[in-house]
Amino acid sequence: MYKVAEKLVDLLVTKKVVESKDRDFYRYAIEGILLYFVNLFTLFLLAIINEKLIECCIFLVFFFPLRIYCGGIHMKKWYSCYIVSCAIIQFIIMLSHSICIGWVVLIIGLVLSGLCIWTLAPCDNPNHFLEQEHKKRCRQRAKIHSTIIIFLTIIFKLIGADICVMLSFSAQILVSALLIMGYIAKYC
Repeated sequence: MYKVAEKLVDLLVTKKVVESKDRDFYRYAIEGILLYFVNLFTLFLLAIINEKLIECCIFLVFFFPLRIYCGGIHMKKWYSCYIVSCAIIQFIIMLSHSICIGWVVLIIGLVLSGLCIWTLAPCDNPNHFLEQEHKKRCRQRAKIHSTIIIFLTIIFKLIGADICVMLSFSAQILVSALLIMGYIAKYC
């Protein structure tokens, strides 16, 4: 990804779209955008192959906003993140039809994950440092998204939408786990 981003920035500098002094910033930004779209493309491709596109979209609607605002552990290499994220998300999506979460597990999981997010979010790291004002906004948004997920998950359970329960619950639990791992990596 680095080399592709480097070539794109070289092209932008050559065409005088970007100033040479800003090349590192643009290379980093382009690399991030490419990684994001490669991940999304792979997730959607795997979901289509496995006939789970709707489940993938539902999970990502819950997972991405919460992950963005909570932060947590990040891999050092892009390909590690790519492989692990695709594997975990596909695993959750594949299980979405097989697991029915009972009320006790649901309530305990939502309370614990909600408390985790409300008290720990956001967690920055060397790859993604947050300034104080940005941390404050992320904390507020993480709380809002977590509360919405908890509320919707309970509604899904009440109306019997077990697949949506599994997907929204899994997103909340996964982000909580990544948040805890981020703090462990940061302070250990």
